[in-house]
Amino acid sequence: MGKTVLAIIAVVAIGGMVVWHHHETTSELRAEIATLRADVQALRARPAEAKPSAALPNPELDAARAEIAQLQDQVAGLTKATQTLTRMAQSAPATPAAAAPASKYDGVPTRLKPIAALTNAGRQNPNAALETLLWAAAGGEVEAVADGIEFSPTGRERADQMFAQLSDDTRAKYGTPEKLLALMIAQNAATLTGMQVLGQREMDQPDQVGMRIRFGNDQGQTKEDSFLLHRGTDGTWRLMVSENTVDKFSKQMLGGH
Repeated sequence: MGKTVLAIIAVVAIGGMVVWHHHETTSELRAEIATLRADVQALRARPAEAKPSAALPNPELDAARAEIAQLQDQVAGLTKATQTLTRMAQSAPATPAAAAPASKYDGVPTRLKPIAALTNAGRQNPNAALETLLWAAAGGEVEAVADGIEFSPTGRERADQMFAQLSDDTRAKYGTPEKLLALMIAQNAATLTGMQVLGQREMDQPDQVGMRIRFGNDQGQTKEDSFLLHRGTDGTWRLMVSENTVDKFSKQMLGGH
């Protein structure tokens, strides 16, 4: 058997191992997310307590009925006025909707760097920090993802609140809100196929940089997102997680999107 044939067989075998490892990692993350979601939903599912309604004395009941009748008359008048306005609006000529402003990156060629080509590039600059974070997330390296993020002040407060609502067993399992968020980030990264840095700019706050990233997924789609990175006292960069991002992942744990 020739050297060329042997080389082809080796490449195919290695590729199969990579796909198998990615599938196994994704399955494990999904199973862990499902367990976490069930735990959170069990804690949130508490029966509502019915509040007994106090009976009103007859004079108060009569006054309430009179007020309701008056409100019903007002509602009827408003309904009639609304119907008149609706007919007027329908008869008016349609105004063409304004076109959505084009993104300044619309003309930028799509040159995605495959997720499989990402490396542990360190965190000495924003580009390297983001690549390292995505490399860890795509590989299911939850510890490395947790080490590459930090919360904004309001994000920290919201993350602590969310973490405190979990069961003792779940808190003991993850230890910190960072590790819990890292699990969710790794789960979301499972469908990514590539990334492209579109732009970077300094922010008003010192040691902060905004980055615009284009992502590709396994459905052949692309989308853009913005990220804020912060340089810590140790000189390394980390992804800053805002309050809104914590809320998004909290909804995701409850089964939302």
